Amino acid sequence: MNPSPKFSTVSLVVTLSAVSCIVLFLFIGQRWMEHKRNPDKDLAFDAKLWRAAHTEKEKELRENMSGDLLKRYLKAGMTRTQIRALLGPPDDQSDVPGADTPNQPDIVERDQYDMGYVWGDMAGEHHLLRIYFDTKGRSLKVLGEID
Repeated sequence: MNPSPKFSTVSLVVTLSAVSCIVLFLFIGQRWMEHKRNPDKDLAFDAKLWRAAHTEKEKELRENMSGDLLKRYLKAGMTRTQIRALLGPPDDQSDVPGADTPNQPDIVERDQYDMGYVWGDMAGEHHLLRIYFDTKGRSLKVLGEID
């Protein structure tokens, strides 16, 4: 006695769905483990490497150095000149309208450094280092953000 065609189609769809889920789970798990075991994570900050970053892979090194950079090098009150001497020119620079920083109306400009794609993100978001400056060109706020 042969199973009905309807039962065979449903079985096939369920089986293919299950196999697809397992393959996806294994792929994501493997990528996660690879990311967690990355020996370059938490690299010591190297200004020469930071400034030389042009490709996506090189910019990902920036993200790996950002912890050390924020802990030991960037300090509130540094001038834009001091920061650019350390990091080089920003990847993006813009005026900041007051609506962007309602709690700190004295912030008027922002420098932004690209630190590569967010791992595992399908939307193409990037890790960013954003440095906010006042009217005198002094840094008021330094944030690592995703955008």
